[in-house]
Amino acid sequence: MFVNSNSTSGVNNLTNKLQFASNPAKKEENTDKQAGYAPVTASLWGAGGGAFAASFLAASNQDKMSVDFGAARPTNNPKDFPAIEADTQSGFKLSSLDMPMICPDCGKPIMTKPIFAGIKAELDAADEKTYLDVVEKHGEFLLPQEQKIIGRIRELQTEHPEMTIREVVEKERNNRLDNLETAQYKVLDKIEEVGEVLQYEDRSKVHGLAFLSSNIIFERQNTYAFQRSKFIELVEKLNLKDAKAKEQIRELAEQLPSAMENEDAWYVKYGGLDKKKQPYSSRDIAEKLLAPAYTNTDHVHPWNRGGYDAVSNFWLMHARCNIIKTDKPFTEWLNEDRDNRVEYIGQYLRDSQKAIDESDDPKMHPKYDLYAAKMAKTIYYETNGEVDFTKEFPLPDGYDVPRPEHNNKKSA
Repeated sequence: MFVNSNSTSGVNNLTNKLQFASNPAKKEENTDKQAGYAPVTASLWGAGGGAFAASFLAASNQDKMSVDFGAARPTNNPKDFPAIEADTQSGFKLSSLDMPMICPDCGKPIMTKPIFAGIKAELDAADEKTYLDVVEKHGEFLLPQEQKIIGRIRELQTEHPEMTIREVVEKERNNRLDNLETAQYKVLDKIEEVGEVLQYEDRSKVHGLAFLSSNIIFERQNTYAFQRSKFIELVEKLNLKDAKAKEQIRELAEQLPSAMENEDAWYVKYGGLDKKKQPYSSRDIAEKLLAPAYTNTDHVHPWNRGGYDAVSNFWLMHARCNIIKTDKPFTEWLNEDRDNRVEYIGQYLRDSQKAIDESDDPKMHPKYDLYAAKMAKTIYYETNGEVDFTKEFPLPDGYDVPRPEHNNKKSA
């Protein structure tokens, strides 16, 4: 097995555990002697978590993290929620508008579904020599990380004209794997530090999760199956008695490098294999350079904090911006870049309402006809009136938008 010689001393705890894990005989002999580390069993995950733990362990043994998280997420909407307000993230119709929206997070244009479909058709008609030309043609959608990656690909292809885009990214993957692993181990070690001060049962659960995740990283499969998003879901599933510790771990998990915001993670992911264990093609990689600007549906008042699945609580945001935003309270997110984001929100409301008014899609009306006014009222409530677009976008007299009853609700 490979041990990263460039790892810092902060990684020692996990690499020691992994060396220990690689020797089954030693593992059998010493499991119960590990200070504060219980055997990883179905009970590790808390009440009702046996099947979940079994699936995670099975996935770990197969060197992949493909855990089945069961049924779709339930809605926060009460039973008597008005039908004109009820919506779903996947069914939110604004993503089908044939017009770029301004991202309320960063102010850059968002690719809606029809725009992205058109670009993908262009890529289908291109070839190895012109894939990047197509991407750069739509440079208004490129975010800074992807602009830098394109520059690096162009640079290496100038030095090695015979190399395909796929071969360039694969070469960079090998150069960046150590950096990514070191960053991942640092976060997992911080998570273990949180676990060290917990009661035995909680400590065992935290150590078990960190240990199994470290093992997946340590194996260095070319599918590179350790996924930040899946790890965060696993954290959400942990049944810890200490709610504050769980929140700390959740915040740390969000610091794990992601291909959406970390160059090393990007090269490692797309220089490896896809879900079908096939290499990403040059054409696929070209598409991935634009993917962070693709549309996501985001809750203004976070779902994990009681936000409803509602027209008045949904807006579009870049996939990357949505991932980075996570489930921060609205005002916390807004105040990170308040002046700019207030400006972006205003432009988003104007652009979206204009596109809705001009749309001939019958499913757009009447459900979204008051969209900007509903959003303006939601934002007014979220900021206690400090950000007020309700004069520009007024609701009819007597009309209001639903407000979450428990502003600080967290998912179990």
